[in-house]
Amino acid sequence: TMEVHKPLLYSPTNGVQEPEIEAATASQVLPFLYLGNERDAKDLSRLKSLNIGYVLNVTSHVPQFYDDQ
Repeated sequence: TMEVHKPLLYSPTNGVQEPEIEAATASQVLPFLYLGNERDAKDLSRLKSLNIGYVLNVTSHVPQFYDDQ
């Protein structure tokens, strides 16, 4: 018989609130790459101050902000 395992990094598709994640700010991963949350994606002045020109939204429940910018 074949065993079925859940992935180690399971990501639900509904809006789960995690206090530590919600309190975090955008972090620079590489000189050209930041990792942030919904609050960071909403903050246009912060995006501009960090010279962030593109946002990759990998959620199914958060709208795309500033499509026209």
